[in-house]
Amino acid sequence: MQHALYAQGNRRADAVVQGCFFTDYDNYSIEYTSYGKDIVKQFVDAAHEAGLKVGFYYSPRDWYNPNYLTEDHHRYLEYYFEEIQELLTNYGDIDIMWFDSIGRSSLNEWDARTLLRRMKQLQPDLIVNNRYTSVLAGYEQSPYDINGDFATPEHRLGGFDSERPWESCMTVTEAPGGGWSYRPDGRIKTVEESVKYLINNVVNDGNLLYNIGPMANGKLNEDHAQVFREVGEWLEPYGEAVYNTRGGPYISPKWGESTYKTNDDGTQTIYLHVTPLLNDYTVEGDNPPAGSRL
Repeated sequence: MQHALYAQGNRRADAVVQGCFFTDYDNYSIEYTSYGKDIVKQFVDAAHEAGLKVGFYYSPRDWYNPNYLTEDHHRYLEYYFEEIQELLTNYGDIDIMWFDSIGRSSLNEWDARTLLRRMKQLQPDLIVNNRYTSVLAGYEQSPYDINGDFATPEHRLGGFDSERPWESCMTVTEAPGGGWSYRPDGRIKTVEESVKYLINNVVNDGNLLYNIGPMANGKLNEDHAQVFREVGEWLEPYGEAVYNTRGGPYISPKWGESTYKTNDDGTQTIYLHVTPLLNDYTVEGDNPPAGSRL
């Protein structure tokens, strides 16, 4: 039931659910716990039922595996690749693999091209972020062919970039260490802040990954969840100017920003995102491109 509630709550904000699972390659499988149920399967099934896309977060670093970054690291890679294969074959359509970094190790130790090829063979429409080949905080420095499908600036909003797909990864709580897990000591971002993050990224032609960490009992903190609900309420009337749009054509005018979408007939619809704090300015700009409407 809780998984269905997660999916329903995320559906209102039109999120991607990123989520322990059954594995044949590790004695730490949740199958052998008193709970004994595949949590990932429950999440994926609930997300698919709600019409959501599904992404998996996976950290390549594993300090508890005896072969990790040792002379037997090749054995760790076998385990690593096999787990990725399980995730991409046991749960139906998967849309995103969101990796964290490879730490301070060398890219040469990870056989990244083989991993990428296998993932795309198993899920041809899968998109992969840039961190499966990145040293800690050294993102966007890998060779072009294995640099992932999108960039991932962390805890910062992006500037305009229509060449390289990107998404800011941020948290609804502000706490030392990032606030990725449940942090009751953290400051909860306001709805206004959250909407501004979203607008900033869409007008700059990017995406927003907005993290919420469940409590130890698996439930969501009500105050955290309420932020997402209210962002969803804001999106109900204004989502047309957010979903399926691109950033531009007006870039950084004094009055705010803009997004646009191309219609079925080839014309464009432009949406103006006027910043309330700058309402002393008159909305000025070049005439919209031919065939466009505001």
